[in-house]
Amino acid sequence: MASLSVTITLFGPEPIIDELYSHNDISDVDMDEPQTERGLADAVDAPIGPQEIEEFLQLLTVAIGTATSAVILIQKIKNLLKKSGAKNKVVQIRNPKTNRLIGEVGADTDVDKLADSLMAESG
Repeated sequence: MASLSVTITLFGPEPIIDELYSHNDISDVDMDEPQTERGLADAVDAPIGPQEIEEFLQLLTVAIGTATSAVILIQKIKNLLKKSGAKNKVVQIRNPKTNRLIGEVGADTDVDKLADSLMAESG
């Protein structure tokens, strides 16, 4: 696949980001240490009632060197989300300079289409 040089910020559930960071075995992908953020979980997903529940989210800055690495990274995130059973959870991919949303990885994400969006960011 084509060469790629792009830096992105991943924003998602703490267990997913932790797993991704601690088991980064993808060549041409470098990750900074995750930073914890606090957000509010969707009240509909709250198991104990409709009140707002605090959820820990993490930011992870990732430098991707090739388009193949981008596809592997997106597929790995998708697999981690499926494995976690987090049906309605997503990991957002953002431009770290502008905070613009590039895309989201979820259970039904088209991996190749999202990788194409990342390639456009390198552009």
